Amino acid sequence: YAQHKKTNYALVGSIAVNMALVGAICFSLSGASNVAAPAMRTAPRVASMSRTMPMSMAGQRVSVRPKMIQRREMKAEALSYTVDDIRGMLGDDVANQILAKNTPTGPERNVVLYGFGRIGRLLARIITTIPTNLKLKGIVVRQPKKPDLEKRLELIKRDSVHGPFRGTISMDEADNALIMNGQKVRLIYANQPEEVDYTKYGINDAIVIDNTGVWRDDEGLAKHLSSKGAAQVILTA
Repeated sequence: YAQHKKTNYALVGSIAVNMALVGAICFSLSGASNVAAPAMRTAPRVASMSRTMPMSMAGQRVSVRPKMIQRREMKAEALSYTVDDIRGMLGDDVANQILAKNTPTGPERNVVLYGFGRIGRLLARIITTIPTNLKLKGIVVRQPKKPDLEKRLELIKRDSVHGPFRGTISMDEADNALIMNGQKVRLIYANQPEEVDYTKYGINDAIVIDNTGVWRDDEGLAKHLSSKGAAQVILTA
């Protein structure tokens, strides 16, 4: 009986040991699948960051990337701004500096408007409010009975269709000129194209744009080319 009792104890002990071993093996296998896999995934990332910078700076490197992307997006957006957009955001002085410095490729060309009616005023607005290598230097009108510089200023400053002039515009009575976005535009009086001496006003090799509609053939337009300082003539009407 004692021997049979000892045998039962040995059997129970053997079963207990086997169960403990099986439990330990199962636990180790499940723990390895949950713990070892993340360790394998994170180890290369930590190792690569440690080669490029200290671990304490790793977070800073990641946080800079959104700022870099945002800066590139802002730069691309800035390229889409027009001079009028910049004028509204930063003021007339900055916009006028951009007009003066950022012009298309090519030498600057002096431009004279012969006539200052509807077409002439629209051309004056365009040339003085966009980046261009065309520089408006003079406007030719008929000799008035009394000074009309202020009248010309008001005609281009406010338009019932196109609205107010975009930018700054003022008068220089001493030189009988309009200052349009920083550009001095001389007001020249003449009744005939050949009467004008543009060099007298510091204007040379000018493109004369005739928008009066009076001279529309070769013979009439050739009168502009007989003026000193005129190099080309364009008909708009």
